[in-house]
Amino acid sequence: MGLAKRKETHERRCILSGESKPRETLLRFVLDGQSCLVPDLDEDLPGRGVWATADQHGLARAIADGSLRRQASRGFKTALSADGIDPQLPARIAGLLKDRCLKRLGLERKAGRLAVGFEKVRGLISQGGAAALIVARDAGAHGVGKTVALARAQAEPVAIVEAFGRQDLALALGREDVVHAALSKDGAWARLLSDVERFLRFTGAAG
Repeated sequence: MGLAKRKETHERRCILSGESKPRETLLRFVLDGQSCLVPDLDEDLPGRGVWATADQHGLARAIADGSLRRQASRGFKTALSADGIDPQLPARIAGLLKDRCLKRLGLERKAGRLAVGFEKVRGLISQGGAAALIVARDAGAHGVGKTVALARAQAEPVAIVEAFGRQDLALALGREDVVHAALSKDGAWARLLSDVERFLRFTGAAG
């Protein structure tokens, strides 16, 4: 009984593959007032929902060949029209997942739990207080080599995140230029890393 309940809580069936998978690898979708398919990233929108594997390219293929519309219609028990699914839905979801991560970084910065700038980043890592090192993916090895090496040398693992560009980080953190930042262990680091992993998995950049 307990095991069945746990499986029901943490797994959902992908309407495209028919397989039960961990919730964190899937996305929930609902229908809006115009019977159009919309993503429910927070999994809290009302009404019946369907789940599909969180894979941007796979989702694009399923839209193109009509399988997403057919399987979603079956899941919702109502026929979706041909224009009930936006062809740009995968790209829109990628943008939403990215914005979600950057917004969370901005909140951590405002709360004083994100160090920005070489000296502050190095200090937080050296003191063992960093949960993650955020590195601009377009910074170049020469710009972040020292902080990455320092993070990798710590006794306790420091996650290294290279998911966003310098401009993305600058806009999110209200700075002119951001090459790297360090997230404190006092912050909501687990939730942030979970969101980043979800974004990278969806876009095919995980790993």
